[in-house]
Amino acid sequence: MKNFEKIKALVHKNKENIINHWVTAVTSNSSIDKTREFDDCSTILELVLQSIEHDYNNISASQSYSLLEKELHSFASFRALNNFTPTQTANYLLEFKRTIYTFVSDSAREALAEEFIDFNNLIDDLAVLTFQIYTDAREETIVSQAYALEHDTPIVKISQSLLLMPLMGIIDTARAQKIIESLLDAVVENQAEIAILDMTAVATFDTHVANNILKTISAAKMVGTKVILSGISPNAAMTIVKLGVDLSQVETFNTLENAISHANERDGLSLREAS
Repeated sequence: MKNFEKIKALVHKNKENIINHWVTAVTSNSSIDKTREFDDCSTILELVLQSIEHDYNNISASQSYSLLEKELHSFASFRALNNFTPTQTANYLLEFKRTIYTFVSDSAREALAEEFIDFNNLIDDLAVLTFQIYTDAREETIVSQAYALEHDTPIVKISQSLLLMPLMGIIDTARAQKIIESLLDAVVENQAEIAILDMTAVATFDTHVANNILKTISAAKMVGTKVILSGISPNAAMTIVKLGVDLSQVETFNTLENAISHANERDGLSLREAS
């Protein structure tokens, strides 16, 4: 059985220094936010440690490795959408490997040699996976941006007081401004009480998208329209929590069907109260 007992002991002994060294390596000569990188490095390191609790041949089938893959997917997708270069992304896990090596004393190199062969292969595989996710996300972004440029964001009138705006593609600053303007024009023209923003077809939910959505909600509120969100997937919800985005004052629904049902019930209640 091939295990990583010596490497685990080395990492646990030097964990704080390893993280600091790694963050310094990936942020040198750049304007990357060190706070975010510290969080990413810490999370990835912890998931790698959990994964190597298993012997080398069983790692890929473990729950820990599955969690590590999901984290790397989020990590690489974020970089693809936020103008990180391919080199920065590809080197990230390779820098992690180099960092581990710096904490191995000369006297311990021979004892750790066999474990490091498998560890090296594991990290190389993770680096390739990360770069592939980054590449796929970049291609998806290009396609989504092209689609968004060719198609206006439609607004559907569900009822006298309810509008639906299904969003899709990448919501950058220019599109966000267009969304706000289109929604405000529609709610004023229709005197809508409620507008649903459906996020089902939004490619990626990150801080930038969240802030643009919050601006849209605030603008609609100023003209007397309540905005609710639908199509919030479990992965998007986890991302929102991780990013610290405050949507506590916004009604959210996992499906458009649930959002429309809620809005209709609310509309019916308003009519009964008015009568």
